[in-house]
Amino acid sequence: MAAGPVVYRTARIGLRLTRAQRQRCFGLLRSAGDVWACVLEINGWRRRRGDAPAAGYQQLCRLLTEAGPGTFGELDTTGARSVLRRYSDAWFAAAARRKAGALEVHYPRRRRSLMPVRWYHGTFTLTGRTVRLPVARGCPPLSVRLDRAVPYPATVVRSVTLLFADGRLCADVTAELPITGYSVGNEPEPHRVAGVDLGIIHPFAVAGPDGQALLVSGRAIRAEHRLHLADTKHRNRAVATRAPSRGQHGSRRWRKTRRRARLVEGRHRRRVRQALHEATKILIDWAVQHRVGTLTVGDPRGVLNQPAGRVHNLRLRQWQIGRSLQILQGKAALAGIRVHVVDERGTSSTCPACKQRIAKPAGRTMSCPHCQFAGHRDLAAAFTIATRTPGGAPTTPPPISGMVTHRRAGRHLPGAAPARRDPRRRAKTATYGSLAGGGPPHHPRRGVARPYLPGEEPQHHPAHRVQVRGRRTSVYQVMSTDLLDIRRIYAEPAAAALPRGAEVLARFPGADLVEVESHQRIPELYGDETNVRRWVRIKREALVLGVKKTLTARPNGRSADFIAPSTANGCAMACAYCYVPRHKGYSNPITVFANIDKITAYVRRHAARQGEKPAPNECDPQAWVYDIGENSDCSVDARISDNVRDLVEQFRWLPNAKASFATKHVNRDLLDWDPQGRTRIRFSLMPARDAKILDIRTSPIAERIAAIDDFVAAGYEVHVNFSPVVVRDGWLADWAELLDQLDAGIGTAAKAQLAAEVIFLTHNRELHEVNLGWHPKAEELIWRPGLQQPKRSQNGSWNVRYRTGAKGRFVAELTDLIAERTPYCRVRYAF
Repeated sequence: MAAGPVVYRTARIGLRLTRAQRQRCFGLLRSAGDVWACVLEINGWRRRRGDAPAAGYQQLCRLLTEAGPGTFGELDTTGARSVLRRYSDAWFAAAARRKAGALEVHYPRRRRSLMPVRWYHGTFTLTGRTVRLPVARGCPPLSVRLDRAVPYPATVVRSVTLLFADGRLCADVTAELPITGYSVGNEPEPHRVAGVDLGIIHPFAVAGPDGQALLVSGRAIRAEHRLHLADTKHRNRAVATRAPSRGQHGSRRWRKTRRRARLVEGRHRRRVRQALHEATKILIDWAVQHRVGTLTVGDPRGVLNQPAGRVHNLRLRQWQIGRSLQILQGKAALAGIRVHVVDERGTSSTCPACKQRIAKPAGRTMSCPHCQFAGHRDLAAAFTIATRTPGGAPTTPPPISGMVTHRRAGRHLPGAAPARRDPRRRAKTATYGSLAGGGPPHHPRRGVARPYLPGEEPQHHPAHRVQVRGRRTSVYQVMSTDLLDIRRIYAEPAAAALPRGAEVLARFPGADLVEVESHQRIPELYGDETNVRRWVRIKREALVLGVKKTLTARPNGRSADFIAPSTANGCAMACAYCYVPRHKGYSNPITVFANIDKITAYVRRHAARQGEKPAPNECDPQAWVYDIGENSDCSVDARISDNVRDLVEQFRWLPNAKASFATKHVNRDLLDWDPQGRTRIRFSLMPARDAKILDIRTSPIAERIAAIDDFVAAGYEVHVNFSPVVVRDGWLADWAELLDQLDAGIGTAAKAQLAAEVIFLTHNRELHEVNLGWHPKAEELIWRPGLQQPKRSQNGSWNVRYRTGAKGRFVAELTDLIAERTPYCRVRYAF
């Protein structure tokens, strides 16, 4: 037992279980539920007979002893008694509240199928990350593994509770910790008081002594609530067609649907709970730093009973005031800081300088008409709360007299970073890819390779980012420099056995390898709608290795004469308008086909069958043109395998054929391949204003234009691909600026061979629904029902395009502008 005052802290830790261990753990929880139900039955009989209820812990233990051993399966006596203790505590708590006048409180009478089971010190064994749980006599021992280390020394752990929460089995480990000790002169002083104002946007606004103040931003938490709500609505729409019909709530499909929903809801609750812990830790660390020994907290729970409309009522329901107070009191007790909870009524409408009542401000700034005070309204309320400390407190100076410290909570949330307005945005700092001589950091892998489970979030790895010259790059530049970080490879066994498959696996030795039956059927990637929120992360971290089974060259007639069999499918970039994800589901990582020998042999035979080109066409005057990158970006594929290089080298000596591919990524490794004019690269261009929103994780437009001369000098034929053309206010002026930038950025040799394709935006409803889950801002630009109409594409799917008549006018305006600004640029086709 620790000497001196102690506090009890509990950490919730997940479990890593085999199927047999999982079944046994659920058996213990069901047995505990049977104990609870037995107590309810006994008291039901007593109530019907008019006898006094059996509520005392000792009385219930005697009843348990009379039941005899083995009555409740593998559950031992200690675990069963913990259920009885829980019932007794709940019964007497309800009795006390009813005696105080709260007649709406009821005694425990609801059955529970799964009840938590607690074992106390001396009945369990904790060794590292393994816990041996006690079971009934004669049953085999039960040892379970924790998914992370216990944050407390094993000597201070006092209890372990097995429970099922948030859709998963976990353990609550409770430890007895001594109050933090401080060196002389650094301990918190009780007479130094700080007022704390609780809020939604700012979970904690703190006004301390000497005019010091702290503001903890909770915008990331608010964004998590909003995006979770949007994701829930999207998921409900997505599964509506697969959801079981009424009357089938006990079916297997219903159980799977409910389990997935519980997993997602549990993950959301864990994220918010962790963010609240982070916010509270920031507050306690600040208080210790300023030697604050007393925190006076305003209790805002009175506003919960006031109807404020549907939207604001939802905000109040998501606020979790009670949890915030509970976490604050626990961490403050561990730090040796007193906490007083006082009524906060009127603090937001009282001037902290002159104490006069003023109108509650509508914005973030409070202005007093009596003394001309102006300051942050949450800090002003916190200063007023500090004056309500029981026993009196020193008069607190106005908040403008000291320094305000700003901190953020929820940095662990997806995409959260030091962005003030958008807490979902990634850090605006450069990565290793932007530094000379830099290389990718090593990411150690641990554990057994397995696919992502539905609703599971992959482990976060620390970001390796470096501030460059005090400047911050945009979120899109950060994404483009950190294009690939392969951590998991889904591979068909046949693909992994081929030489090209072995080469790809050797390039990523630290990646987890997951065998799959087919590269097209990976439910964890393509069939899980929760992957939409990990859209970019999966592109960066996942890779699929497969075998191309269907080898055909489809006629095209626009960008190329034929569409060659793909050597890859999917892309690491995340363009909001890309048509490839329309056919793949809820994620679109790169799939590399390892049977490159068969693909190149087929293209070689197909070109030989065509013979000489009989007449020039818009694709090329002499050679048959094969598009080798219809479903991927070859410049990115070349960073993963040598498939693209093998094709470029083959077309170098094919006398009647030429390769072609469009790209949005500048890969200067291609400059050393010596294509000898037999490969055409089409750099996709659009106004930078559109590219910033739509071309996510691609090379900047200026970098693509600057690379044209280099690729022409290296022996490539370089064209430009003006696509997609997005019609909006001011679109033509932005295209004029882009054409001027192109004219000034390329030399005479590039202009002499330049040609262009013009493709106006074509969108798709299914992709629109996916984009709403990860990039809704793009949909504001490209989903324009007032300007668009349905259109059936060549493959039979329904898309949307600009309306007939209006589109013809748009095409004419842009082609006329191209002829005016870049007269040397031949437009091969426009539609």
